[in-house]
Amino acid sequence: MKYVFYISNQSLTVYQDRNQLTEWVKTFLWSQQNEIDTFLTELPSKSPVSIVLDLAEEDIALEPFPKLYLWEKNSVRDQHINDRKEDGVDLVNTQWSGQIITSNEGRAEELLLTSSITSPPQLVNFLSILEDAQIMLTGIYSAPFLLSSYFNTELSEVFGLSKEQIRQPFFIISRQSDISYRQTFFNQSGIRISRLIELDKDASDYDGLKTALIHETKLAKNYVYNQTIVSAEEEVSYIFMDGDHKRLEGLEKLAKTSGLINDVSIDSGAFFKSATFSPDTAVLETSATDLYASKSLADFVFRQNPPNFYSTAYVTKITNLILGSRSLIAVNTLVLLALLIYITVSAVDWYMGQQRLDRLDTSIANHQVEKERLQKVVNLQIDAEEIKASVEFSEAILKLKNEGTLGFDVKPITDVVASQSEHIQIMKLDWKKQGKFDSTIYDIDFQGLVYPFIDYYRDPVMWVDTFRDELAKLENVKNVRIVKEPLNRDLKQALTIVVNNNSKVVDALPFQIKMEVQYEPSK
Repeated sequence: MKYVFYISNQSLTVYQDRNQLTEWVKTFLWSQQNEIDTFLTELPSKSPVSIVLDLAEEDIALEPFPKLYLWEKNSVRDQHINDRKEDGVDLVNTQWSGQIITSNEGRAEELLLTSSITSPPQLVNFLSILEDAQIMLTGIYSAPFLLSSYFNTELSEVFGLSKEQIRQPFFIISRQSDISYRQTFFNQSGIRISRLIELDKDASDYDGLKTALIHETKLAKNYVYNQTIVSAEEEVSYIFMDGDHKRLEGLEKLAKTSGLINDVSIDSGAFFKSATFSPDTAVLETSATDLYASKSLADFVFRQNPPNFYSTAYVTKITNLILGSRSLIAVNTLVLLALLIYITVSAVDWYMGQQRLDRLDTSIANHQVEKERLQKVVNLQIDAEEIKASVEFSEAILKLKNEGTLGFDVKPITDVVASQSEHIQIMKLDWKKQGKFDSTIYDIDFQGLVYPFIDYYRDPVMWVDTFRDELAKLENVKNVRIVKEPLNRDLKQALTIVVNNNSKVVDALPFQIKMEVQYEPSK
């Protein structure tokens, strides 16, 4: 049986998947530590558990980075995660938003969406208890990002929104408890900000709750405009979700009278929607356990099994064990299938073999007679050793012809040049003997270009180093050195080249390599 632990700042709510139906089990306050320990002790050891975090400490931010190549993005993300953890953050998730902006300096920058949590003490203690109890923790999710996935995969169709409307800026305001709501803002089909709010009203005061909710929504709208998260020309849309449909009645009218929306914004393409969390019960009475977003998100985890969001060492360990177990089952299945196929094929082969035996016995005698006839016709007087000597002599003659022109074997060198042709072009190749005429040492001089050169010198220097290292690996090479590099490696000069506005931009950089080869000609 699967379980979802829904964690907020005030409580821990447990849901279970019973016969593909999501059932509420129990809600614990964090002050009920003994009851929580007892429940975890009685939990079946092999039951998969997922955690959904709905915490005020979760911070979601968009951070700009210079536009990177695809292969550079993972290293930048990993470094950013390490930096955030060094700042004291416990849980971090990053993902490229795909949104490109232009900085004040005119540089193209891509936005990295970062979600991070500095764990409150009760969460740190609870995760430690799960690990000590060896609970099978398979995933840790973020409530706002889980709501985003739930909306994109299921609710957007229920609301009848087109792809163009989903890319517009809009809020999803979802009820989290009796008097608390989460405001989550989307733009360009992605989550941008999310925050928890608590209304200072009695849970039974429907009119007061609606008025306070619209007021808080207006404050959130002003915030995204003031922070230029959305431009002043764009209209913001709204989706309200609550398990109690009475709290949704009359919201659109109240939003218009309070100035949150107007007819002009609706006519320009903005929308105002409201529904309960379960699409099938949008206009029906719901039970007390269905009033909040927690059950719908738990049900989404059970049904869709989304990818893990926040990683810890313990979650990674459990994930690897599960993958290993599944791989072992798959291997055993393949072995069994292969064994069955082998037995079937062997049986067929044995049967067919028996059918051919009689024909083979008849042909054996004919083959033997033919062999004796051919042995008499063919004169087999050439000894095997003579054949081998002839072959070796021919190879020596060919090698002498190939090497005699230059004095050394040039083919391995040309192979290296060809293998590096993606970034290296040899413009000039010189060679000469060292010392006396009978010397076996040759100096070889390479002059060429390395390309492409785009803004940074790191790649051209690396490609030339790789070319030098490949030459050094060749047989009979005594020494390889770079005479002229594509960049003086003095760091201050390198930085001056990068930032100097008067520096000339080139597509390729010259370099020069010298190599010593000791080669003994064939005798």
